[in-house]
Amino acid sequence: MRAYLGFVSSMAILFLSACGTDDGPNVTPDPGPSCAAILETEGTLGGASAAQAYCAGGMTRMQSGDAWRISAEYQVTDDPADGTLSARFWGTGDVEEDQAVTPVTGIVEVSSPDAPSDILCVGPNSTVTRGSAPDKAAFTLPSLTRLGACPGGAPTTDTVTASLHGDMTTGLTTELEGTLGGVALGGADGLSCAGKVCEVEFELAGKRGLLEMKLHAPVEEGSFETTIDEAYLAYPFDQARVAFFCGGASSIVKGAIHGTRIDIDFMLAAPSSLGTCPGAPFEGTLSARGVAP
Repeated sequence: MRAYLGFVSSMAILFLSACGTDDGPNVTPDPGPSCAAILETEGTLGGASAAQAYCAGGMTRMQSGDAWRISAEYQVTDDPADGTLSARFWGTGDVEEDQAVTPVTGIVEVSSPDAPSDILCVGPNSTVTRGSAPDKAAFTLPSLTRLGACPGGAPTTDTVTASLHGDMTTGLTTELEGTLGGVALGGADGLSCAGKVCEVEFELAGKRGLLEMKLHAPVEEGSFETTIDEAYLAYPFDQARVAFFCGGASSIVKGAIHGTRIDIDFMLAAPSSLGTCPGAPFEGTLSARGVAP
């Protein structure tokens, strides 16, 4: 199988510029003038206000046949511990810039300094707009359910291994095997990494799927080893059945990148399961829009 590694590419998740913030009661914090664009959110999450301003660098869209997905990361300050919001949407049909579309489903993860990240499932009647410019991006999520937070969930005995080896000048080979959430994985046909996110695309029983892993530290030039903090499995992709997992100390990514030579091995070992979307009832609505800085 052919494979690729995208550190900054159209197939990679965008990691956005850092910025500062001022906090105040009942006031949307200002992330500061260094942002290329700002994403403002409103709504309620668990009974608390979701008003926040994030640095926004834009959304990426990936298309595979009739299926599409839109991914973005938003960060309050240059320190992720101060709070982040990541959004993953996917569906079928055409996606045009500046046109609102209805995702089949999606996951939103919101973190704050005083609480672990909440993994939220996107509900019916939600829309997302991939803007032609960062300040034209938007989404509206009128209903959310909750899977939980990592670390947590029910223990599993699942194990998934993946690897990427070769030279970029002569070709890369990727492998994927194991079982996760009742799905026997195989047939990997793409692997990409950007910062602290790696994803594997695969085809099984004629249906496409996606395994995305969030890492504790970024994949970078030289030798590295880090843990897999979280993972989600979307399969079948056209139906977007989504299962979410927490990794841990036994879930490892390690390898080396020297020039054009790439060797990376992944092991997602006995992750705990937060379950499958939709999750538990949750008092939450969330909308966002890009604005000029």
